[in-house]
Amino acid sequence: MRRIFLALLGPSLTIGVFVAWITQPADTTTTPAVSAMDAALAEAQPDFVSVGPSVAGRDIDFKALARRLGLEQGAALTMDGSGPAHWYAMLKYRLFDAGYRPKLVLIVAPLKTTLRAGLLNTKEVATLVQHFEAPDAVLGAKALGYAHSPVVERVMQRRAGLSRSVLDPVRGAIVGLIFAPNHSPDGGLAVQTEAATSVFREGSGQLGAARVLPGVEEEQPDGATDAGGLAGILPDLLDLIRASGARAVVVRVPLSEHVRSYDQLTAAEERAAIVTINAHGAGYLDLRESSTSNSDFGDPFHLNRVGRARFTEALGGELERIGALGDLPIAAAKLPLVASLTREGAPPPLPSAELEDACHGRVPWPDPGFAALAALGLLDPAPLDLSEDGALLSRGRAADAGCNGVWTARPDALAFSAFNQAAEVQPGLTLAPPDDPEDAWWIAPGTSLKASFSSDWAGGAFVATAAGVAVGVGAAPRLSVNGAASVAFGGVGEALTAQVTTAPPPGAWALRVEVPAGGAWFALRSLEVGEGASRLRVAGPPVHDRTLTRAEFQCSGAVPLPAATLHPGAQPWLDVPGLVVTGEALDLAANQPGPAPFEVTQDGVALTRGRAPAPGTYAILDGQIRLDPTNASGTLRVLHSAERLARFGRWLLPGETCVLDVEPRHSRFPVRSVMVSAMPAGADTGGLHVRLEDDAGVLLDETAPWATFRALARFKLPGWRAKPFRLVLSLDASAPYVFVRSVAVTDSSDD
Repeated sequence: MRRIFLALLGPSLTIGVFVAWITQPADTTTTPAVSAMDAALAEAQPDFVSVGPSVAGRDIDFKALARRLGLEQGAALTMDGSGPAHWYAMLKYRLFDAGYRPKLVLIVAPLKTTLRAGLLNTKEVATLVQHFEAPDAVLGAKALGYAHSPVVERVMQRRAGLSRSVLDPVRGAIVGLIFAPNHSPDGGLAVQTEAATSVFREGSGQLGAARVLPGVEEEQPDGATDAGGLAGILPDLLDLIRASGARAVVVRVPLSEHVRSYDQLTAAEERAAIVTINAHGAGYLDLRESSTSNSDFGDPFHLNRVGRARFTEALGGELERIGALGDLPIAAAKLPLVASLTREGAPPPLPSAELEDACHGRVPWPDPGFAALAALGLLDPAPLDLSEDGALLSRGRAADAGCNGVWTARPDALAFSAFNQAAEVQPGLTLAPPDDPEDAWWIAPGTSLKASFSSDWAGGAFVATAAGVAVGVGAAPRLSVNGAASVAFGGVGEALTAQVTTAPPPGAWALRVEVPAGGAWFALRSLEVGEGASRLRVAGPPVHDRTLTRAEFQCSGAVPLPAATLHPGAQPWLDVPGLVVTGEALDLAANQPGPAPFEVTQDGVALTRGRAPAPGTYAILDGQIRLDPTNASGTLRVLHSAERLARFGRWLLPGETCVLDVEPRHSRFPVRSVMVSAMPAGADTGGLHVRLEDDAGVLLDETAPWATFRALARFKLPGWRAKPFRLVLSLDASAPYVFVRSVAVTDSSDD
């Protein structure tokens, strides 16, 4: 018995110590981030506050906004990639409970982020609970996801801390081995920390007299997705601000074209959000159109100095317009329209099923044009379904043998395999609203799709646009407004578009896409009304943008650099004939300091580029490659870098041709356009040669002048592409170095 007791004593003590440690109260008020926030607030004494992810601090010129609004001082409570739970905690415990009473609180973020519910990972738990010690009823129920006892909260916090204490050394060792100068775990953690916080530090340093409160900068991007809707924390956040005597305004921020599709919401989701905001007496400002050019952005999510000035000016003007600081209630935001979609007309009769054996057969397409669409991979979904004795067959791969009750779309017909040999197979139309909102709306000949609106259009210029794919031959479909203004769809090949510009219709109104009797079957991919921030997506999937991996470029043909000549002296430098470049031009093209398209080696060892010559480094100053005297000996060479990837892009060399294979993600998201962001590191009167091609031939071939790339350059395919193709970028031998910042594809047909 004594042995059993002793055997159990050790594990029991270990478990007891661990339980006592993990449940003991943690010091939640003295973390460096919390202390820094408290100190910055004490210094700022703000009379207005911006709260949100990192854009809430970096996208606003607080000094200029304070002058515009007649206020003294602003401050930002930010955490990179955060959502409403962190904003609630920072406002309640760092701001209001500390006695600060600002007049105005701005919630600055993409609206989809503002509607986010819950937390994304244990790291977010740790950065949330650092703000409070006693349980918080709102955050416990809506963010932490449990009944919220103090013990459970401490366990969650300790678990997150334990996880980080284990994982951080492992990550640090791996990163340090590869990137850190001393190859140590501590060096690796330093590299990680610098990479994760550099963007925030650079942005906060640009705000001058404004105070940007240093939040906990996580590795989670601003584009964290979970539109949890109004069951989330937004209503509680607005209640907290109002109860503290401040006025709240929700600000929807601009995003670059690279990531703009992240903040897409349906009209119903947006309407529900604005109804809640209005009901809480808060303001709502949609400022997505305040900066529409990619030249306004320093990275996909954050504005640069020019963009920040434009956004701040627009924000100040809109805050004045809605009376954000007046004595009267804030002006209620207009609600977005929501369409009611209905079908009209009778479709033509369908072909009958043709049996080929006991249970296999086919249903010919109602129009031969379906063969071409099936060959493009765009018959997903198809406008037909099949039923066996009244029960729908499932779509899949029709088996070559056996009776498995599935059907598949082939270029010539719908092929099926019934369950029973004596079954009656009957084709039917799938013209009801799509089960998947990302599917197309099929419109049969002799029918129409009608979108009805019960209230006035108040979105400015009235422009209705539609796009889709026609199948077969016959009269083109038409787009009309209130049955009057009507235009026929037109385009190249199967891809068709239509646009109607007319006076805003009064009262109730409707859009109609109609296919005449005897016309071509039509798959409507998008139906929209309005322009800019007022644009409403009535039918069809949201735009899908996808950034391609620049590392996958296959490049060849670069003009090699001639031999370098050393000019010795007190300030030695290397002369490379024909190489005319400045460090400023390289950094401007790459939108960052450091990466160069060539490397300098001494006896085969690469030197590091620096701001000034030093042992082991070189610098590009006044168009010269300057060396430290300690490196001005041995065999010196200037070579094009074998690896030209940088943090935000890659270099293209004079004379080089780079090929990128593009494969559409899914037939539901065929590619309509390729978007390229590039910048030359020097003057050039030519441009970048862009070619799109597939195995059958060239789809697009043009040389785009550099002015085209001041914004995101869009190269539109002749029609939607669901099959793979190639993007080819090439430079003349006399061209400067070019930094390709991004390459993306989209199914949007917008110019």
